[in-house]
Amino acid sequence: MNLLIVGSGKVGSSFAKVARQKGHTVALVSARKKLPRRSSAGVVLLAVRENVLASTVEALRAVEFHEKIIVVATLSGSASLVDLQRSGAPWKVARFHPVVSFVTKKKAPTFDGSFALVEGDHIAKKTLGSLARSLGFEVLAQDGLGTSGGYHAALAIVANGSATLAAIGKNLLEQAGVPARTSERLLGELLRSVATNVSLHGLPTALSGPVRRGDAKGAARQIEAASRVSAEKLVAELLLAQVELARAIGEATAEDLRVIARKAREISRDASLKRET
Repeated sequence: MNLLIVGSGKVGSSFAKVARQKGHTVALVSARKKLPRRSSAGVVLLAVRENVLASTVEALRAVEFHEKIIVVATLSGSASLVDLQRSGAPWKVARFHPVVSFVTKKKAPTFDGSFALVEGDHIAKKTLGSLARSLGFEVLAQDGLGTSGGYHAALAIVANGSATLAAIGKNLLEQAGVPARTSERLLGELLRSVATNVSLHGLPTALSGPVRRGDAKGAARQIEAASRVSAEKLVAELLLAQVELARAIGEATAEDLRVIARKAREISRDASLKRET
């Protein structure tokens, strides 16, 4: 496909790199610069923030496209499609949201096996679905999902929560004498194995560790270690969530899980009282 990508930040640059690798023709332009007067692209991907989407759409209206049918899609997961729909231009509009973590322009993440949410106009969805699959995505076609708070919360909690927990783990490993970069690589590979388990085996099966087997002493050691980096309340709350998963798995006894839950609640409550004082 012939693509015009507007926005040369982390997302736009990554899309351009991967699309070129997959054999697509790509023109990448910065949203801060003037858009080309003419374009032979049949698909336009808007990799811009929500607060500049309307002005970008307005600038795009001045571009003379050679193709009769133009598909214009925002790559933002939360931006409204209204700005595209009310542009007055004869475009087929949609959302194309990659469920991928983008952190740098220097190296594009792999899209192979990742999901992409595609919603909007029927013709646009068909075109973007084909594009997404060619880039390695599995397509999630569900209209209305992009405006769901639960959708965005789920992705943010898992992606950013994992990075935050990795930072806590890194601090503990460094205290144990493990070099910083080694700690990051070690935890990254551990997270990769967890992600594989979630994807292949599902939940609650992907849970491992002391709570799954009802090891109250092992769970207590986690809380004690977390207290050295002031994370005991967070870890206690996570242990409580793990108890529910472990209960569904059924390997631990009900009594062992009650002991773990009772201790976790005590630690969480005490940590809250300590912060209030």
